[in-house]
Amino acid sequence: MKVLVIGGGGREHAIAWRIAKSTKVTNIFIAPGNAGTINHGKILNVDLGENYNIKGLSKFAKDENIDLTIVGPEKFLVEGIVDFFESTGLSIIGPTKLAARLEGSKNFSKSFMLRNSIPTSSFRSFSSAVQAKQYIKNHKFPLVIKADGLASGKGVTIVHSLADGNLAIEDYLEKKRFGSSSTSIVIEEFVAGREVSFIALTDGKTIFPFPTCQDHKRLLDNDQGPNTGGMGAYSPVAFVDHNLYDRIIKEVIRPTIDGMKKEGSPYAGFLYAGLMISSNDEITVLEYNCRLGDPEAQILMMKMNGDFFELLNLASNKSLDKFNGHENFWDSRASLGVVVASGGYPENPKLGEKIEISSDMDINDDQLQLFHAGTDLKDGVLKTSGGRVLCFTVLEPNLFKAREKVYSGLIKVHFERMQYRQDIGENKEN
Repeated sequence: MKVLVIGGGGREHAIAWRIAKSTKVTNIFIAPGNAGTINHGKILNVDLGENYNIKGLSKFAKDENIDLTIVGPEKFLVEGIVDFFESTGLSIIGPTKLAARLEGSKNFSKSFMLRNSIPTSSFRSFSSAVQAKQYIKNHKFPLVIKADGLASGKGVTIVHSLADGNLAIEDYLEKKRFGSSSTSIVIEEFVAGREVSFIALTDGKTIFPFPTCQDHKRLLDNDQGPNTGGMGAYSPVAFVDHNLYDRIIKEVIRPTIDGMKKEGSPYAGFLYAGLMISSNDEITVLEYNCRLGDPEAQILMMKMNGDFFELLNLASNKSLDKFNGHENFWDSRASLGVVVASGGYPENPKLGEKIEISSDMDINDDQLQLFHAGTDLKDGVLKTSGGRVLCFTVLEPNLFKAREKVYSGLIKVHFERMQYRQDIGENKEN
């Protein structure tokens, strides 16, 4: 079987790496891929150049007789790649354009949650800066201001005063910081608690839930600095016990899938719910994503023992209920990943730096992986080509040992102005 993975980040590297372990898969094409996926066993990078778009990807899949396509970046999902592929008879994992509005529009997703009694914070949507500023005058701080559209995980600002709120509103609505994605904004009530990433695969009926993860969005230690696409993650999350895990499925995941079907936009593919859990285990949905998270994908792929391709193939055929490989599909050990980013990230990453990785780095296929993201190989020299560069990911009996292994290993990686958080998974319970 032939597989196409769309994307070039750490998430896509990890997906391709895991799928390559399936005996059913002969070839994996990754478009465009990165330096970590160049001619790597079954994996082959594909540079489509100016044809790296929905039509170009579809033509490639047709020409190469691709059996299954997996979409990494949300942009293609929101633009309707699933609709286009399916209309030409190609098998693909992901939601349709209408269903992908769960991620593509914060206003749509928040309104959807209210209509379907899915727990979320109160909110208002604005396209007028004047009206938005008037609104926050009468509300307690902190408040959360979000760009309505896609912003690579960076379109969220927590404001603690009226002055900060006005500046954020001007930045989004008047200066159009995120272009067309910030022609409107959502202003939400701030919710305190502990964050959890909950991901499930669905064919529109059956749900296959993944282990819980905790992502770290802020750039700096102790959750300081600007929001990023994600600076590290770990799994499992100790405070999510079996009862809370089941409640998340019952109160969030199942009502989301049922609600989308009821509203005429059946949902299939990966469903990611970003959650806040209060001190008394109340659940609040912060956001939806319509694909695997990054860096959550890297740590989940490390924890996976089962045949990922088989699972995805059944889901694409609307036959997820026939999957019988549940036993030992997930490793019980802890997985942790730390993202290494370029200097200047997220606002202005410095690219083209030479990356040096010590020759005594003990890469172990099952317990330690260096997933590439913003990397390029030029004339045999490994260089940075993006904001997030690498994700150092391990699998160990517990988080303490996982942290120890990651941070002792990171000293063997170097490039100018590299940065990473020192506190991923610190002081956690498992």
